[in-house]
Amino acid sequence: MKKLSYIIVLALGIFGCQQNSVTYTTPASQVAEINWTLNSISTVDTSSTVSWNLKNMGVSNWIPGSYSLHFNQIAGGPVEGSIPSNVQFTNPSGEYIEVFFPSDTVHVGESLTMSYKHRGYIERMSNIPRGVFMRINDTTYDIPEVNIHGINHETLKALNPTDAKQRFEIAQNIPIQAASDIVSILPLPSSMDLSSDQHFIFNKKASLTLPEALSDAQEKAITEHLSKYVSISVKSGDKGTIACSIEPNMNPEQYNLSIKTDHISIKAGDAAGIFYGIQSIVQLIEPTHPEDDVDEVKIPVGEISDQPRFGYRGFMLDVARNFHKKDKVLQVLDLMSRYKLNKFHFHFMDDEGWRLEIPDLPELTEVGGTRGYTPDESERLRPAYGSGGIAKNSYSTGYYTREDYIEILQYAAARHIEVIPEIDLPGHARAAIISMRARYNRLMAAGKEKEAEEYLLHDPEDESEYSSAQNYDDNVINLCRESSYTFIEKVLRETVKMHEDAGVPLRVLHTGGDEVPYGAWQKSPMCQSFLSEMENLNGTDDLHPNMLYFIRGILNEYDVVTAGWEEIVLAHTADGHNGTDINEELLGEPMLPYVWNASWGWGREDMAYKLANAGFDAVMCNSASYYFDLAYDSDPREGGLDWSGLTNAKTAFDLEPLDVMAKATHDLLGNPLDPAYIKSKDKLTESGKQRILGIQAQLWSETLYNADLVDYMIFPKIFGLAQRAWSPITTDYTDEYHNFVNTIGQRELLRLDRYIDGGIQYRIPPPGISSAGETIEMNTLYPGLEIRYTTDGSEPTKQSSLYTDPINFTSGKEIKARAFNSISRGSRVSTYKWL
Repeated sequence: MKKLSYIIVLALGIFGCQQNSVTYTTPASQVAEINWTLNSISTVDTSSTVSWNLKNMGVSNWIPGSYSLHFNQIAGGPVEGSIPSNVQFTNPSGEYIEVFFPSDTVHVGESLTMSYKHRGYIERMSNIPRGVFMRINDTTYDIPEVNIHGINHETLKALNPTDAKQRFEIAQNIPIQAASDIVSILPLPSSMDLSSDQHFIFNKKASLTLPEALSDAQEKAITEHLSKYVSISVKSGDKGTIACSIEPNMNPEQYNLSIKTDHISIKAGDAAGIFYGIQSIVQLIEPTHPEDDVDEVKIPVGEISDQPRFGYRGFMLDVARNFHKKDKVLQVLDLMSRYKLNKFHFHFMDDEGWRLEIPDLPELTEVGGTRGYTPDESERLRPAYGSGGIAKNSYSTGYYTREDYIEILQYAAARHIEVIPEIDLPGHARAAIISMRARYNRLMAAGKEKEAEEYLLHDPEDESEYSSAQNYDDNVINLCRESSYTFIEKVLRETVKMHEDAGVPLRVLHTGGDEVPYGAWQKSPMCQSFLSEMENLNGTDDLHPNMLYFIRGILNEYDVVTAGWEEIVLAHTADGHNGTDINEELLGEPMLPYVWNASWGWGREDMAYKLANAGFDAVMCNSASYYFDLAYDSDPREGGLDWSGLTNAKTAFDLEPLDVMAKATHDLLGNPLDPAYIKSKDKLTESGKQRILGIQAQLWSETLYNADLVDYMIFPKIFGLAQRAWSPITTDYTDEYHNFVNTIGQRELLRLDRYIDGGIQYRIPPPGISSAGETIEMNTLYPGLEIRYTTDGSEPTKQSSLYTDPINFTSGKEIKARAFNSISRGSRVSTYKWL
């Protein structure tokens, strides 16, 4: 869904940093100095002109044929005919590029420069070359510093990138609410009546009683969470200061919270409801600065009745494109639970990585879990998404052991989160295909031909022509060989076994199924033979549905629901993932589609409705609102993609799941949507409404080069998702939104600041700046952040002037400003020149 092997170090904010260093006998800085420049863009042919300068910093000359440049670059590539005649570009796979220099000698201390035209705009940090490395005399050198030039507003002004004035306009009507006026629980409860002058005060004698129905792990999760804010002990019986009970007449996840001056009670429909009641208590506690010495902890007296709007409130994390360690996954799960999200979609395999240990198939993780320079992919996958040339210590290398996965399952279950693993088939499977080819070669070399072919996934004689969305021509499992089904069954049963060993039964398995490129299998001799023998299959278009029937046969043994991206219930046609034709043979079949492809103006905004109205249960995963890997705005210094637009907390907040076109105004390119187009979109029928199970956000990892970027892209976007997934519809959108952003800025960001040492590395939005008369005004998207500014050209720090009121300013000068949070971490700099 959606590619130089070095670490790019830039002074352009969080997306310029990659924190995976490697030590060499010969430091890369003593090998080469590299400059990359975006010279210009052309709106005539949608292209960019770029240049490289490679300086030999070593001790020997680079002779023709002995050195090469390697990098990944998302989207586009060199334009044929613009490449210098003395340079050779190759594209072995995906977005990995190799550059060879067969005719030039570069003497020590001298430089080589090349320029060419690139297809498409290089308009933000995520579009620059990543993972740059050089091969010199058969040695690989990741380059620790590449000097990047031209990614700025001036070079890209024709695209009207987001600037300080635009930010000001976005935030200018947001009022700063008094603390007493903020509805402090996020997501917003169903109903709440709190006192302004009466409080329950926690003291050292505070205790908690929990129902026996809670497991030890669930009890531990609650007490550990509460103990971060108050002193609390667990007490048996029903005499605790906070008394919790499960009421059989209440709905699952529902809770009623009653706060008196001397005690608190939580009545809930199940253990999850009690857990969510505790979360609401914590959110009522004032979020102090970490360094504050608080005399007492109190919460207002009152009554809260609450239950979720949707039973499915999900978040997907991609650990295949770049790998996020177990501790980061556990942290994400904990934070999800605090905002009452209950489904964790775990995307652990894709073209660029396989991250889960499967017994008896070590190559899946040894080869498929490692990326770096390789001539033949016999030991690792090729570089992708900034992974570089050296596999060791790369953020792209790693996997979860069985024990790791079991721990993740148990940790999630204690927080009432269901883990939904994804085994993406038959496309997006390059890591598995290459890994099983390596297994085949190893066993064949040992003379074990029968064993070698047991799990092979490709047809060596296949000449099918296709190109996937990520530019692969070898990423689809061949569904015409028995060994492919042996592999699928092996992985399915081992996954079920891990859940059983964890004591957390698998209930839903996501089978992927997206973006299978049209043309796959069509010139495979194996498929021609297979299809001639299968009377029930009419051609290659039937192979994917046939695979799903096979998977369902296995999963039905365990009472597991078969899920997948929306393509699993659509006809496989030349339209690919943009098709809209429902596979009528699957109507009435128990398959759960996750509907993702929904860019504004592309015609598929109502695809979830079409499927729900046709009789399928569906989860809404709309890319234009819920793809958290998309950039926050169009500032060139922002990371993230933009193929389906831009996403932030407001885009997630704005989407009404049961009426997606209600706030639709512009298409992907910013053009106003025709009212007739909006009116033409399908509406949910009454039965269709019951089949929308809920909503889910996705965080793909193509641009996530370190753990901090995971935080940056999740927060504060996830707050909008949580509000829409849990909270009821309100009648006053404006009031709800103003309270929403004030709750974020004045409460939840402070809470994230004290979550761990150094806080969660959420995005702090740069301030808006504008002129009014003879004064300069500034604002921030989230009231509660403070703004510091300078007028002498220096970068603002925590000690710079504090903005409180409009300031007089001199024409022709620049003002620079940054927003700071409660622990003095700052945003990127906003610059404004008053002409």
